[in-house]
Amino acid sequence: MKRSVVLAAGLAVIVVSIAVRADQRATTTPNAVPAAPTFATDIAPIIFNNCAVCHRPGQSAPFALLSFDDVKRHGDEIAEVVGSRYMPPWHAVRAEGFVEFADERRLTDTEIATLTKWIVNGMPSGNLSKAPKAPTFASGWALGTPDLVLKLPRAVAVTADGPDTYRNVLLAVNLPEDRWIRAIEFRPTARRVVHHMLLFAVPASVEVRDDEAIPGLGGGGGGRGREAGRGRGALGRGRGLAAAAGEAGAAFGGLGGWVPGVTPRFYPDGIAQPFAKQSNLVAQFHFHPSGKAEIEQGELAVYFSKTPPAKSLTGIQVPPAFGIGMGIIFSVGLLAAGVIFLLEGSKHRR
Repeated sequence: MKRSVVLAAGLAVIVVSIAVRADQRATTTPNAVPAAPTFATDIAPIIFNNCAVCHRPGQSAPFALLSFDDVKRHGDEIAEVVGSRYMPPWHAVRAEGFVEFADERRLTDTEIATLTKWIVNGMPSGNLSKAPKAPTFASGWALGTPDLVLKLPRAVAVTADGPDTYRNVLLAVNLPEDRWIRAIEFRPTARRVVHHMLLFAVPASVEVRDDEAIPGLGGGGGGRGREAGRGRGALGRGRGLAAAAGEAGAAFGGLGGWVPGVTPRFYPDGIAQPFAKQSNLVAQFHFHPSGKAEIEQGELAVYFSKTPPAKSLTGIQVPPAFGIGMGIIFSVGLLAAGVIFLLEGSKHRR
């Protein structure tokens, strides 16, 4: 019998696989606020570990934070946004004793106090020759050579202003045999306006247009702003709970997605997502206008498992009828024998 790995999803179910793993990233977080913090010794590790992944050329952030001059130039802004915890955009708070999230970028109180003290003290550089080097990032696919690369078959125009819009884009695959997906990686061309992208498997017989909702998945365009639900039996949103729980829950499969700053990862050995033969992919985009007209026509990399997985993933939503009554209390418990591998959540304030 295959061992089950529980996938627990809460709040409004959107994007993106934030994996809970035992291996934790190395940090140089100070245990106490230094008496006289400098960039070289104290600030560079905080910025490079938590900010540079987005604050670099070609990413969604509006400016780079890869050098002392970069950080000093934006010191006042940094003080404001980290003091309010607006940045880094990681708002999940772990309960005491809970395992660290992979790629967690929430600053500690000590890190925030260190940044604030450094800025108040005039942002001294320290000995820059001893500062850690700025991180480097792969120019190609982060996970290596993909098994399949799909480019959006058409360009999607995003206006300079107006309401947020949602678009579905069908990517033709239609393989002759069942496959198992170990990882996906998406590279958008208009990072400033892609709020998030969700990826779903759909039967090749299903026709998908960008101006209609997929039952149980939501979507559509024209600024109507219908939010995405979830396949694989989880109660979605789209055209209603009944549709999501019934036909769509059986027919459509969620495969993850993309948000700014996400780190692509393979599932652990022995785990993969099913991708049935004669299926296509639907990329469902949420676009947020940035003040400049943009064109999105990114590429998607797919990595297949060479063998069927030894473990299965089971998706649940917590609470089952999320949002009803709007009195939201979110807690997660292990509902069956297994391991919680990832949590997916979102909360929108309009």
